[in-house]
Amino acid sequence: MSITPFTMKVLEQCSITPPPTTAPLSSLLPLTFFDIPWLFFSPSQPLFFYEFPHSTSHFTATVLPKLKQSLSLTLQHYYPFAATFTPSSDLTKPHLICTDHMSVAFTITESNGDFKHFCNNHPRDAKDFHLLLPKLASSFPHQGKEHFFPLLAIQVTLFPNAGVCIGFAFHHVVADGRTFHNFFKTWASYCCSFGSASAFFPPESLPLRDPSVIIDAKGLEEVFLKEWRKRRLVQDIAIGREPKLVDLSVNNHEDHSYFGFIAGGITRLDYPVPITYLGNCVGFGRASVRRKELLGEDGIVIAAKSIGSTIKKLDASIFAGAEKWISDWEVLHGSEQHVHATWSPKLKLYELDFGWGRPKKIEEISIDYTGAVSLLQSRDVVGGIEIGLALPKSKMDIFSMLFTKGLVTLP
Repeated sequence: MSITPFTMKVLEQCSITPPPTTAPLSSLLPLTFFDIPWLFFSPSQPLFFYEFPHSTSHFTATVLPKLKQSLSLTLQHYYPFAATFTPSSDLTKPHLICTDHMSVAFTITESNGDFKHFCNNHPRDAKDFHLLLPKLASSFPHQGKEHFFPLLAIQVTLFPNAGVCIGFAFHHVVADGRTFHNFFKTWASYCCSFGSASAFFPPESLPLRDPSVIIDAKGLEEVFLKEWRKRRLVQDIAIGREPKLVDLSVNNHEDHSYFGFIAGGITRLDYPVPITYLGNCVGFGRASVRRKELLGEDGIVIAAKSIGSTIKKLDASIFAGAEKWISDWEVLHGSEQHVHATWSPKLKLYELDFGWGRPKKIEEISIDYTGAVSLLQSRDVVGGIEIGLALPKSKMDIFSMLFTKGLVTLP
């Protein structure tokens, strides 16, 4: 279901920089083996909708300065989010680059769209949501020259006298969902306490960017880098391009259906990593079920057991089969037969308050082209999960009918 065509008006475009001397000038941040698999993934594109029944003038005069200043203060702790990425044209190890000119693109727009429609739970046309997303600038290596890619962009859209949408585009190569949640939480805390001294963060709660805490005991970095170099030789997979993984070996997967998901690594490692670690520390899980079993009478039970078994294997050894993380996940991307999940209901995203109350709605828009489903903590049901799904209208109509029928027949 689409809505009446609406317009978008750009009010301001600027760059938000961290405070001076936040990071050493021209410092290089090496990627760990946890970061490298994310080179093959497209950016995340979450949208956070907040009720805000005020005028444009009120927003620009009182709220916008707080958002800008609090974001700058947040970037002093999360400065890698303002860094750039280079794929390294000589095919050596990719890395992040921090300079005194690093910044985050920040766009403010105004829309005459129906805010309530965006926050509803019925099916809606995904193309309407794309207008609320920031553009993450990208370029590609050319004639041996290195090019650099920003890791984060933000767009704030005001719906006058109705609400505000904060949209993100960010590359997971810089950090996992846990770190992004902490970044957003810090930004919201600074914004709420703007002009006061209440936003105090004890040193032990501040993020730690120290790749040395990640131990590569199994030599996975070189395994993943070989995959990276191999694919770059076959096709330019520079980060920022519309995501299309190079499928070098499909290995006859048609007899199975897979469900891929991300597993937290900090609690599963056999050595300590601070919970405030800034970066990626997650593993990849992939459950497998034969299609004929999945389509059988006990398909749901069989699928649940397979997922549970995969989780137990990750609990026992998160690195079991890790050398195949990239190739195993390759078949999931954009597939109609296989499914993978993004985000996690363990992240309390609906508690992120900028002073306007909790989000009214959260959507992950990248699922529109990745084929993933989003799993978020429910806003209103304790222990509940919100599932985001993007399908062509004909298939969404069938899914809605079957899903509703299933709810009716539940005991």
